[in-house]
Amino acid sequence: MPSRPLSPEAGASLVGASLELAVTSMGGLGDGIASYKDKTVFIPKSVMGDRLRARIVHENRDGLQAQIETIITPGPDRNIPPCRYFESCGGCSLQQFSLDYYRQFKTRILRSAITHAGFNGDTAEVVFLDASTRRRVEFKVDPEKRVLAFHAPRSHTPVIIDTCIILHPTLQGMIPIINAKLAQWEFTPQLFAISLTLA
Repeated sequence: MPSRPLSPEAGASLVGASLELAVTSMGGLGDGIASYKDKTVFIPKSVMGDRLRARIVHENRDGLQAQIETIITPGPDRNIPPCRYFESCGGCSLQQFSLDYYRQFKTRILRSAITHAGFNGDTAEVVFLDASTRRRVEFKVDPEKRVLAFHAPRSHTPVIIDTCIILHPTLQGMIPIINAKLAQWEFTPQLFAISLTLA
């Protein structure tokens, strides 16, 4: 789809415009931050140092929200996301970070929160768990296809998955079992979500 040309009119909405941007900082939720003229642009799934082309999808008084179209030059800490659903699924948002940068980022966020609460965050130690150890999850249910799903980023659009690499293998093994039950159960279309806990 061709990019919509930017309107030369002052104050015109930028929603739908395709812009070339440079990520110069990171927000607390992991969105890359760039700027366009006098506006702040938040770009999910980007990395510090990325130069990319992104389409503006939302605009409000806080700034612009964009989606990556093309990565022109990746930042030095960009990683190839290990999950095949990463681009479409909203369950994870930081798999584009290298492991070292991810740990630095999370440590900085935690220490900042502790300091903001009035304690000494400088000495706080962060414990990072290995992959495939998550013991709790909430799945959404696609009522039409009658299977487990997550939502796409910032939407209620279901993304059907058959595995989730951050889950404990026991919970991963439950996905096909639950999907088989959902396909048969007459009340499935009335379900919104299913939560699992490995106790």
